[in-house]
Amino acid sequence: MIEALHGRILGFNVSVAHVWTEQQHKLEEIGEPMLLEDSYIAAIALRYNLTVVTGNEKDFRRPRGRLFNPFEAAGFTD
Repeated sequence: MIEALHGRILGFNVSVAHVWTEQQHKLEEIGEPMLLEDSYIAAIALRYNLTVVTGNEKDFRRPRGRLFNPFEAAGFTD
């Protein structure tokens, strides 16, 4: 799988760490902490100006990034 995705896997690096730190600070200030794993995904997306595609909107609404819920777009909502 890693070979098939070569060049398309973004990791947590120094530039992402700076975005993550700022994001965590802002979320803590408003009393809305984020799960560590989700916060890494959000920081990587923010750093590279990407859209997070997920059905887990409630956890990804807090950071200032872009979000797309494919389930909602397809009409599969609760």
